[in-house]
Parts: sequence; C-alpha cells; structure tokens
Amino acid sequence: MRHRAGVVALLAVTALASACGSRDSFGDGSFGEIEDAFEQAGLETCSHHEEADGIANQATSSRTYELALDCDDEDRAQVTVDEFDDVDDRDAAVQGFEVQVRPPGSGAAWTFGKTSIFVFGTADDDVFDTVATALDDMGAER
Repeated sequence: MRHRAGVVALLAVTALASACGSRDSFGDGSFGEIEDAFEQAGLETCSHHEEADGIANQATSSRTYELALDCDDEDRAQVTVDEFDDVDDRDAAVQGFEVQVRPPGSGAAWTFGKTSIFVFGTADDDVFDTVATALDDMGAER
C-alpha cells in the first residue's frame, strides 16, 4: 500500500512538472520552412500578407496565408504564423487561441521553433487536413 501511494505521488509530480514546461522546444523555425512544407504538401498560396509588428500579443512579426489545393476553388484555409522572441509569449498565444476558438473544432494551433501557427477551419475539410498533415510531418507540435 505504501509503495502504491509513492508511485501515485511520483506520477502526480511528473505530470505537474511536465505541464509547467513549454509546449515545444524554442529553437529555429522559420516562415520559409513553414512555407516550404505547405508547398511540398501540394498547397497553393492564394494570398499572403506580412505584418512586421506582429498580430498576436508580443509577436515580433506575423504572416497570414490563404491556402488551397487549387486557388480556383472556394475551399480554402486561413493560416496565421506569428514569430516570438520568448517561449512563454509563444505558448501564451497558442493557449489563448485554443481557449477562444468557438465553436470547438473551428481551428487548431501548432508550435514550431519560434513560431505559433493557427489554422482556422474544420478538421473534416480537405484543405485543413492537408495543412495539418504538412505541419505534423515537418515536426510542428499541436
């Protein structure tokens, strides 16, 4: 019985410690790498905008994309990529996005190096699914 309580306590401490850490490592990761992943997945960039001051709180720069499998179709995904100088700012932006997205399932967030990536849309959409697969394949973390 005593051993069991110790194991439970150890698991609780481990879970708490892992919850306090960052979502993903805060290393390199660039807009170019993300854009290359979209292109390699067969996505077309229908529109692209750069925001030098950043969109999310504490972001140093941001880019927004409208992606499609074919820009002649109406089926598109809206993607915002924000770059940060601090891991806590990046993770706070992702957490804020996840809390505010309504209805649930109307978007997803990833981290990749110094960036947060927000994809708006529903998971049953082909473009959203392709974007998600591209991000997962490049090593971005949900």
